[in-house]
Amino acid sequence: MLALRKTAPEPGVTLMDVPEPAAPNPGEALLEVLAAGVCGSDLHIESWAPGYRHLAKVLPITLGHEFVARVGEAPGDPTLKPGTRVVVVPATFCGKCEACTREDFDGCRDRRGIGVMRDGGFARYACVPARNCLPIPVSLPDDVAVLTEPMAVGANAVAEARIEKGMRVVVFGPGTIGQGISLFARRAGADVTVVGRDDGERIGVLRSLGFTTLYDTANPFDEAALAAEAESFDVAFEASGSASALSAALAALRPRGRLIAVGIQHAPVELDMVRLVRKRLNLIGAFSSPAAVWPSVLAALAETPATFAPLVTHRYPLSEIEKAFAAGHARRASKAIVRPV
Repeated sequence: MLALRKTAPEPGVTLMDVPEPAAPNPGEALLEVLAAGVCGSDLHIESWAPGYRHLAKVLPITLGHEFVARVGEAPGDPTLKPGTRVVVVPATFCGKCEACTREDFDGCRDRRGIGVMRDGGFARYACVPARNCLPIPVSLPDDVAVLTEPMAVGANAVAEARIEKGMRVVVFGPGTIGQGISLFARRAGADVTVVGRDDGERIGVLRSLGFTTLYDTANPFDEAALAAEAESFDVAFEASGSASALSAALAALRPRGRLIAVGIQHAPVELDMVRLVRKRLNLIGAFSSPAAVWPSVLAALAETPATFAPLVTHRYPLSEIEKAFAAGHARRASKAIVRPV
């Protein structure tokens, strides 16, 4: 079968033929992939960004951690009958370490990501732990269900922020994660502003979703307008992985405001700690998509799929996945998905 693989600790990925997965063992599920999303993390793995070089020890692997699939076999799991459509929670855990014995699975010392540290969904078939498969509503289209993982990242970040109705929120980074944060912050009752830089197409997606306060700081007028709003936000999210955006998010906060760091920085960054201390600001890290938030995210997607559908802007067959990566690198795509046809 065709699969997109990271084969060496250097820039690049390889589209290649690999054997289909063997029949699953008890506790595993063999899945037929229906659609998979290209994430910013996939782009960073392809370019071999510093924040992902720890993956060298697990190569080669098939990438793809955002996917919806149909169950082929799941021996011993009566909830996963053949034909059941599922989304895959990508985080796996060992079940043995101290954190796992406390059922703090997100704190697992050997936590591994499907499609990051073990074979994932950029292929026709994938074999994953059955407990990582979450059945989805029959009415939920594949093209919306595939957004579950990035929307869960956004929903988790919003939960960390403890948003209350009427709060002023600013989101730095209008990509898929920033879009998810914006949507779930708005659902929580916040007044949402989104900031990008040279990001016209993704900002356009947010405009189509009903967001009106949108700044592209490549435009001097937008940059000046944002500067005029310094120290006026209750919560700032940094979802771009940009060091300059992190500093701008800090400057945007009112006293006692909260900065939620979501983006992965690829090198150590400097922060204005004097500002943080004197303004009594809170800095909170929000990482990944804990399994506990997935049911509520699926419910939100199923409730109003038309709200989330515009996030998918590009579609390709797996054989043309390089076009999906190119659209992501160029920031033309909000979310590109591929299908293994």
